[in-house]
Amino acid sequence: MPHQRLRQIIPVIQKRLKLWPVLGLIGVRQSGKSTLLRELLAPKLELNYETLDSKTTRSLAENSPDSFCEPIPGRIKVIDEVQKVPDLFDAVKLHVDRSRRSGSYILSGSTEFSQFTGIREALTGRIGILELFPFNLSEISGKELGRYWLGRAKCSATVSQADFLRKLGKGGMPGFFHLRDESEYESAAQLWLETTCFRDLARVMKRDLDGDLALAILTEVALSERPMASEIARRLNKDARVISRYLEGFRSILVLKRINPHPSGTGKPEYFLVDSGLCKYLGGSEQQCLKTHVLIEALSTFENQGEQRPQVTYYRSSKASSVPFVFEWKNKRKLLAVQISNSEAPRKSEVAALLAFRRRVESLGPGPVGDQRFVILTPALESHLGRDFEIQPLRG
Repeated sequence: MPHQRLRQIIPVIQKRLKLWPVLGLIGVRQSGKSTLLRELLAPKLELNYETLDSKTTRSLAENSPDSFCEPIPGRIKVIDEVQKVPDLFDAVKLHVDRSRRSGSYILSGSTEFSQFTGIREALTGRIGILELFPFNLSEISGKELGRYWLGRAKCSATVSQADFLRKLGKGGMPGFFHLRDESEYESAAQLWLETTCFRDLARVMKRDLDGDLALAILTEVALSERPMASEIARRLNKDARVISRYLEGFRSILVLKRINPHPSGTGKPEYFLVDSGLCKYLGGSEQQCLKTHVLIEALSTFENQGEQRPQVTYYRSSKASSVPFVFEWKNKRKLLAVQISNSEAPRKSEVAALLAFRRRVESLGPGPVGDQRFVILTPALESHLGRDFEIQPLRG
């Protein structure tokens, strides 16, 4: 079945379980967390799986959280959709502090755990958190595509233009990316969006939820060239503070990623969907879908390699030239600036924007950054080195 494809994050999960008493696995709804835990990890680890999607199980957890969280010797206790009973965080802390044994629990959820006071206060220093993203291009194709533009090594494989465009248009949501019939895909995507906007968002917003407005906001995130709260508010004729509250709610349930402006540039936070297929379905342009694809592929790769997630920003100059993504690892003194072009040969304006940012970085002196890379991504199958920048393909 499509959703049972091998997930690259499995070795990282196994490693983290040796380091932390509790492993947190978060991911947007239907990103494949339950399948990963129930079916892909089960042959590799001794698990005791419980899901709070079950009303009976949830009732037991609510009535007696300490007993429900009692560790099982020789097995890893897995609690899926743990955010549905926040009191479990304190109960897990109680048991962890009695016997601080690595790999005791896996807590899974479709909401950022930091939204709950319980985990901030109870499990700080006791939990390592990983995020499961929708299938990336490598997982869908079943090929080791290397580190893409993230590393200097050559990619070990490529995918066809048709496969790349299919991933761009259908995304990687395990429940429906594989549906070739357009009407079936559209029905599944619409159901996912309606459930997200009318039900899931209520978990974090608590009050005054307008599902139709929530759906309109996600649509504008896909449509807007600069998906900022103020721009979306202008297009919908709404108060920007209201729009910001919805955007942050979506970020809490992992549907959106917020990208702040680079300190040396201008602008306000911009938001991107967690899947390029959803962006396309909502009417996003090819360029916006490309940006979404690149961002999520990069974040997925960092997570699947077990690397520290970098700070991600975008650069926009006072003259409106822009570089969509700048990845910085402060502790490693590394910077990677990524320009994206939807043409085989990058446009002059795209090259000029990356040059402007490089000059801006260089004008600040050596500073804390040692290893600096400036990359232009194109849909070209073959990559080559430009005189000024690395020019690399998007397809692995």
